[in-house]
Amino acid sequence: MLRLQAFKFALQPNGERLRNLRQFAGSCRFVYNKGLALNIERYEKKEKRLGYAGLCALLPNWKREHEFLSDVPAQALQQALQNLERAYTKFAAKSWSRNRKVKIQMDGWALSVRTKPPGGGRYA
Repeated sequence: MLRLQAFKFALQPNGERLRNLRQFAGSCRFVYNKGLALNIERYEKKEKRLGYAGLCALLPNWKREHEFLSDVPAQALQQALQNLERAYTKFAAKSWSRNRKVKIQMDGWALSVRTKPPGGGRYA
C-alpha cells in the first residue's frame, strides 16, 4: 500500500533575515523593471531587443552603478532576467497567433482565414 504524506513549513525570519528577503525581492524587481525599460526604449528606436544573454552582460555595469545590487546574490538577479525573457516569449507568441493569417491554395483558388476577426467581433 502506497502512503502519501505531505509536510507544511512556515518561514519565520527574524528582523535581519526579513530585511534581506525584502532587499532581494526589491533588487530583483528593480533589475526586471530596468531590463523591461531598456527593451521598451530599444523598441521605440526600432532596434532589436536584448535577450537574456544581452541583459546578463549589462548586469555587472548595473551593479557598479547601483551599490545595493552588489549585496544580492547574482543568481537571484539572473533569475529575474530569465523571468523577463519568458514573459517576452509568451507575449510574442500570443500576439503572433492573434494576428496571423492562414492561406490555403487549392486548384488555383486562394482562401484566406484569420484566427480571430478584426475588431474582436464574430464571423457571421
